[in-house]
Amino acid sequence: MIRNVNSGLVLDGSDFVVRVAPLVGTYTQLWIFNKSTENPEAIIFTNVANGRALYSWPYTKSVFCYDWADTVYTRWFVEGDRRLVPAAYPQEFLYYGYGPLAISLRYGVSSDGTDEWVLVESKENSET
Repeated sequence: MIRNVNSGLVLDGSDFVVRVAPLVGTYTQLWIFNKSTENPEAIIFTNVANGRALYSWPYTKSVFCYDWADTVYTRWFVEGDRRLVPAAYPQEFLYYGYGPLAISLRYGVSSDGTDEWVLVESKENSET
């Protein structure tokens, strides 16, 4: 799961537009972290429920679940252990505003945790 530090909400890929939601552990909230074959430092986040990738859209700065492909729009970097940076826009970060549709890309670092995310292992897959 990918949880926002500020809100405690997690990314949910149940729809085309990625939303945040309270953690309930459904498959739509689970993401597999795949290494890119084109850029081994990049991660492609794949939604367990639908097999689609976390996709950064250039024109609206929105984030979608889109057909899986190893492209610059589906590659992400983890910066400073808590910030998700889209490979297509290395000066921007995944950001949570407020409200269920408020996931977007934003230029620059925030000081309030709205652009900080924690990668949480599912208890189902954990040994503890």
